[in-house]
Amino acid sequence: MPRRAFTLIELLIVIAIIALLIGIALPALRGARTSAQTLKCLINMKSFAAATNGYAMDYKDQVFPALPRSKWPDGPRLWPGDGIPDIPRASIWAQDVKGRKRVPGLLWPYLANNQSVGECPGNKRRSTSGSEQENIWFTSTGVDFDYTFFDEVEGTRLGCQTSFAYIPPRTDATQFNLRANAAVTLTRMPGIPLFVEENTKFNNEKSRDGMWGNEDQLSTRHGGNQRSGTPGRSSHIAWLDGSSTLFVPPGDLREDIEDGRDFKALSIYISLSNRDADWYALSDMAGRYPRGKNATWNMPYGFVNAPKP
Repeated sequence: MPRRAFTLIELLIVIAIIALLIGIALPALRGARTSAQTLKCLINMKSFAAATNGYAMDYKDQVFPALPRSKWPDGPRLWPGDGIPDIPRASIWAQDVKGRKRVPGLLWPYLANNQSVGECPGNKRRSTSGSEQENIWFTSTGVDFDYTFFDEVEGTRLGCQTSFAYIPPRTDATQFNLRANAAVTLTRMPGIPLFVEENTKFNNEKSRDGMWGNEDQLSTRHGGNQRSGTPGRSSHIAWLDGSSTLFVPPGDLREDIEDGRDFKALSIYISLSNRDADWYALSDMAGRYPRGKNATWNMPYGFVNAPKP
């Protein structure tokens, strides 16, 4: 007896069922992919924290410098290879200059020179414009790294007890020594931040120096929901204690807009005593540092260990 073929109606029903199953499965698969990317990024950032600790243990328990200085430890900073044609400016953790050539900086030997550890799988070192430039590995990427160094923590000692906190966006962040009425608005941070996921547009792709500070913002690419279209709200931070966690900054969380509602490095203050009058600005934007007789005071290497002007 010949086999009966499927009717058109039966085929349409099968196709509809398959389409329905795909429609149900895809959001779950996207969610799993997003979770996997967030976890991989967390692991990458934790590797950065561990490598920084490894460097410190080899160098008197202190975090590497952001840049060399003309006089140690409080002279003006110098860019490695400054003045050599085709040598872009970058922090010494990321890039050094040997024999007039760019080479990987101080951190990379502690990461087995694996450049992919500096790449968030949610961004893959892309720029917002799609443009690319040569990086220190002589390949082309939109940004050198998705993670950048909070350069004012250079010289921090392992086990440092200094407290970190931030004031809300729009609060006056021009003060070097925070006034008591502003100190009550401080929100404590869980540790000492080393590396952050920097906002690509503002300013990682514009200033590919591997440093985060002053007007720089955080990326908030994590913690969203692709199924509902909810944008990300959080960013990974690598901490001095060797951990990495998600951090939800205050503000409007709009990565594509720069305004007074953005959380920036300028919002971060530190204190050793935790008294209201002893909170000091960490980023070095001009106008916040106390001035001497003839020149602006330079924040010394290791300022975080005993913050006071």
